Amino acid sequence: QAMRSLYNSSFINKEKEGQTEIVRLAKTLAAYNYGRGNLSNLLNKIKEEGKIDIYKSLDWLDRLPLETSDYVKKILLKKDPKFEREYQ
Repeated sequence: QAMRSLYNSSFINKEKEGQTEIVRLAKTLAAYNYGRGNLSNLLNKIKEEGKIDIYKSLDWLDRLPLETSDYVKKILLKKDPKFEREYQ
């Protein structure tokens, strides 16, 4: 229920911006791990800088704290070989 709420929240659900599904899922996982307010503030800051498209790119993942970045990458992007073996 918590994930569904985050997934559908206004700061994550940005279909009108041409956001891809994987970016929306990454934002949901990041908000769950890092905190809704923390992620919202970070995404707003990155958007203001204008260097990264936060709707179509996952480059903003590298701006998250390491724990959160690893969390998202391991689950969504399957960057952990152990995860690949044990949970598929």
